[in-house]
Amino acid sequence: MRKTAKAERNQIFGEMTGNGRTYKPSPMTEQKYAVALALYRDTTLTMKKIVEQTGVPEGGFRSYLHLWHKDLVLERSGIDKEEKVTDLRRERKRMKTVAAKLFPGGAKRNMLKRYACMALLRKP
Repeated sequence: MRKTAKAERNQIFGEMTGNGRTYKPSPMTEQKYAVALALYRDTTLTMKKIVEQTGVPEGGFRSYLHLWHKDLVLERSGIDKEEKVTDLRRERKRMKTVAAKLFPGGAKRNMLKRYACMALLRKP
């Protein structure tokens, strides 16, 4: 059997691509998602509530976040940028929104620490 090599993305934000374009979102796209992005960054609202409030398409906003603002997605999930993550669905237990529901009065850092410890205790 022949193994195929994994295709690696070599596009770097702000750099030129092979077709002569700069690799970044268009100004129109940035403007479209600006309010939703600010809510995502500054609040603990779920993506569903943010989409309902701003009126942007849910799939488009999710795609925009994962492509251009992966650091915010990882931060909200409680994951370090250096940590290699293959499946974000498994990391849901450390999400900022879940921690805010469980510990509404505490500091964010303490909430995430406590919830991460509880999750580690539950692991087999």
